[in-house]
Amino acid sequence: MATRTLANGSRRDTTEPSAITARTVSKVFEGKRQRVSALSEVDIDIEAGQFVSLIGPSGCGKSTLLKMIAGLLTPSSGTIAIDGDTVVEPLPQIGVAFQKPTLLRWRNVLDNICLPLDLDGGRPADGETRARELLAMMGLAGFEKHYPKELSGGMEQRVAIARSLITQPSLLLMDEPFGALDEFTREDLNDELLRVWQHEPKTVVFVTHSISEAVFLSDHVVVMSARPGRIHATVPVILPRPRERSLRNAPEFYDTIRHIRAVLDEARLGEAGGEH
Repeated sequence: MATRTLANGSRRDTTEPSAITARTVSKVFEGKRQRVSALSEVDIDIEAGQFVSLIGPSGCGKSTLLKMIAGLLTPSSGTIAIDGDTVVEPLPQIGVAFQKPTLLRWRNVLDNICLPLDLDGGRPADGETRARELLAMMGLAGFEKHYPKELSGGMEQRVAIARSLITQPSLLLMDEPFGALDEFTREDLNDELLRVWQHEPKTVVFVTHSISEAVFLSDHVVVMSARPGRIHATVPVILPRPRERSLRNAPEFYDTIRHIRAVLDEARLGEAGGEH
């Protein structure tokens, strides 16, 4: 069992889902010509094992917050902690999937999935076995030796998700991973993602512009206001799990979508009225 030592000296199984805490987190980008305040005093608590989506208008800092949780950006003020350990750099228990799959064109599917292992001291003996298991989970068994140019966009994104899972992260961060795909492929990948999440429990933070996607996937939907981004509300999604495709036709599914849309409208009206 893989373990790591936390800042408080305790040790923890790295495959157990991780909890996230952000306190008064702000982020300002200092440019040569402009100073941009991306986030302002964000407070958030995400329980271990939850699937949480961030939603809000373009430019509200969703991706910025995700990158700070990942340790890819540093807050201008405030702190972010994972399992009580303050994030100061990328951590090994975090997997990240972005909107673009960014596969290496000269590596086949199996080698693209194993890339994080190769960069972290070499591929272990069971690395390829793990990669093949993930391919099977993502519906890509038999494509191990194919190259990215031979794959559809949806297949490339499946490979990218498998790559983000190869290290068995306790926390998966996803930045609009399905935003460039058609609706049918997007729904298929939503189904696959939930199936993987249920098979290998972990904490997931998911950035999306799609209310329906957020509702279908999530335990909670965090609604953010326009830049500088703030947490306007956290909406619990009271829908049964496991979630099947038929849920998308259920009245309670649409009721939840309407409620979150109203919360988003409320956030915009609040900004227009000068509440922030």
